[in-house]
Amino acid sequence: MEEKLSGIKPKYKQIKDILRHRISAGQYAEGEKIPSENELAQQFSVSRHTVIKALNELINEEMICRKQGMGSFVSPARARRKNRIGVIVYHSDNPYYSRIIRGIENYAERNGFYIVLCNSEGDILKEESYIRGLLSEVDGFLISPSYMQGELSPGVRFLLQKEKPFVLVSRLPSHKVAADIDFVIPDDYQGGYALTNHLLEGGYRKIFFMTVEGLHMQPEIQDRFAGYRKAIEDAGLSFDERSILEATSTDPLHGYEKDGYRMADRSASITERPLAVFSVGDSMAIGLMRGLREKGVKVPQDIALCGFDDIDLAGQWGIDLTTVRHPAAEMGEKAMEVLLQAIEKGKSGGRQIVLPVELKVRKTSLMPKRRLPVA
Repeated sequence: MEEKLSGIKPKYKQIKDILRHRISAGQYAEGEKIPSENELAQQFSVSRHTVIKALNELINEEMICRKQGMGSFVSPARARRKNRIGVIVYHSDNPYYSRIIRGIENYAERNGFYIVLCNSEGDILKEESYIRGLLSEVDGFLISPSYMQGELSPGVRFLLQKEKPFVLVSRLPSHKVAADIDFVIPDDYQGGYALTNHLLEGGYRKIFFMTVEGLHMQPEIQDRFAGYRKAIEDAGLSFDERSILEATSTDPLHGYEKDGYRMADRSASITERPLAVFSVGDSMAIGLMRGLREKGVKVPQDIALCGFDDIDLAGQWGIDLTTVRHPAAEMGEKAMEVLLQAIEKGKSGGRQIVLPVELKVRKTSLMPKRRLPVA
């Protein structure tokens, strides 16, 4: 049966993609002989030379092997394995992502896989370049995707087109576009609600939400904010748009710590006391804490502080930051588990896991009890 090709890209590339899809879908089983060069040339209405170019690329990718005098055969799946996984995160120096990577490495090592680590720094072009460069070198990808106004980045769309197994970890472009994609993320809505509810139960009635310009468009921040707002409304309080503190973004690599520090002037000038600040991240909250202490503002007596993610520094003495613990290492392990299952099946899609988070109450949000006067 003749199969028509489009004129969008080279015909040998189209033939290669079609044959790869047939192998991945099991249409050609392991060890099975695929149609001859002449049969494929007739099927696609191309020259034998074009077919040979397509087959040679599949041989280079170890999808098929050529047996002298016999033809081309589908390689055994394990023979096609590279036992390498491409891991693309914002930046491995970031304390949050370093814990995710630790979980990925632990699970990969136990299962005989290695990782190739890349830092996108949120650059969609850099992310796509890494994906294209590693496509034939790895068995699949774990990606904390670069944000692109709620749309799939070019690199992720390329993986879907190539039907290469991948799992999104920690964050999504948006809930809508990730509907049919494998992902493992934390329950940021639950965390935002629990953190705000803790502050309300502690007696704080004025709770500010501190974020960074543009960051509120990202799904995980939207989820945290939605949880924050719902807790306020469930407490019978009115939400006030003026309760959003938005900093200028200058320090994303370090979790906006410098931006939090610069917000100390604005926070200290708020006259309503006591008040609380819910920061979208721990590093930003720690920066704010440093700035407030320099100004003589007492934490939590004057201003309570809460962060998000529970980075290692948050629990250290002298900081003791109340926060929400993301199961970062567990998230990395679970994402690796889902990816290896997808590699075994030859395709990804349909595994969507939301992991619970944990409220970690520390000194920065515990309002000191007032001493009763002695009778």
